[in-house]
Amino acid sequence: MAFLQQLLSRIQSDGTIAEFPDAYGTPEYEYGEALSVLGLAASTFADSDRWLALKCLQGGQRITEFVRAAFVPQSSEDGALLLAGLARVLKARDALAAFAMDAREVPETGLTNGERLTLQIVPSVVTGPVSVRWSLPSAATGVLRVLDVTGRQLKTVTLAEPAVAGSVAWDARGDDGHGLPGGRYYMVLDTPLGRQTQGFVLER
Repeated sequence: MAFLQQLLSRIQSDGTIAEFPDAYGTPEYEYGEALSVLGLAASTFADSDRWLALKCLQGGQRITEFVRAAFVPQSSEDGALLLAGLARVLKARDALAAFAMDAREVPETGLTNGERLTLQIVPSVVTGPVSVRWSLPSAATGVLRVLDVTGRQLKTVTLAEPAVAGSVAWDARGDDGHGLPGGRYYMVLDTPLGRQTQGFVLER
């Protein structure tokens, strides 16, 4: 998981990977390995952690666009690995097709190195009222949404006033006023500066 998180953090907006390739591998090998990891992770987490699966798919699709423009696969071991990686990302895309509406990324316009959005749910295992806290690199409006593992939107809170940080108390109820059943959910913060997602467990 640590390697996967590190890989995701190194994917650039143009599909390149920061500090790739290393001194011991060809570009085809390195990018093929990265695509394989992302494709397999997206498929593996499709049922248990959809947002992580989508993050892997998004990264894989970015790299795919770069690879298709940068390389012509050769009849070699490294070329075969590159093709295998591309195939795994395509397979993951098909597996997540029903959840594709959430594969769209909010552009991270305005963010620079060291700036980040944060989203925190306290406590992480929810049994009742919960505090949702966030911070942004600059003042902005936003929307907080609670989704279930299928991507169904259950709760929406609009942050109408621009702010750098804030918090909101949530009573673990949906927009219909009913308490949500126990299970795994995702809190999503969408702002003009980007998106942040935090998973949590609701115990009943």
